[in-house]
Amino acid sequence: MEALLLYQDTPTTISTASSMLVKNGFSARHVCTQELAEAALSIAPVELIIVFAEIYKEKETLNICRRIRKSVSLENTAMLVAINMYQMPLANRIKELPYADYIFTPLDPAQFKTKVNKICKKENP
Repeated sequence: MEALLLYQDTPTTISTASSMLVKNGFSARHVCTQELAEAALSIAPVELIIVFAEIYKEKETLNICRRIRKSVSLENTAMLVAINMYQMPLANRIKELPYADYIFTPLDPAQFKTKVNKICKKENP
């Protein structure tokens, strides 16, 4: 299974997420802009998209997630949004999207595994 990580975060966070994905049977591709994400997804589909929300850019993050969800080729792709605990309004909006969930940063390995397994099984349409 393959995951795409869309981030504007620190390399340490991405490295941690990548290693957690590998431990859960995923390979991971990293991109740092929405345009690169769209290009990468047009080449090869993925089973999971992880979006790292940048602090103070909640509106942009939500718009990215909505565009991903509106894309016909990605409408059923699992999406996990990594947020800061102070971004609860964003978390509530993410939960409204089908096949989407959020996780708090810093990433906890046990919670990460649980969320990834749940969302990839598409238990929350």
